[in-house]
Amino acid sequence: MALEQKDQENEMMKQYLNKLCEEEAESIARKRLEQEALRDELKSCNAEIVRRKELAKEQEKIIDQRVIQFQDEKAVRALLQAQLW
Repeated sequence: MALEQKDQENEMMKQYLNKLCEEEAESIARKRLEQEALRDELKSCNAEIVRRKELAKEQEKIIDQRVIQFQDEKAVRALLQAQLW
């Protein structure tokens, strides 16, 4: 009788440990999925930051070109005005 009870206890302990292992495996898998989702979100955010920086750089380049164009036009106007005097 004692041996049979011991076998039952061992079987119950085995089942309990198997359940714990399964829960731990599920937890690890869930955490891995969460990490992948966060990694994808971070990658997307970084891509957006790079895109915005490139856009700002392009806009700055356009502004610089407009300033140069304005300065050139101003110089031409000054020359024309000097020739009229």
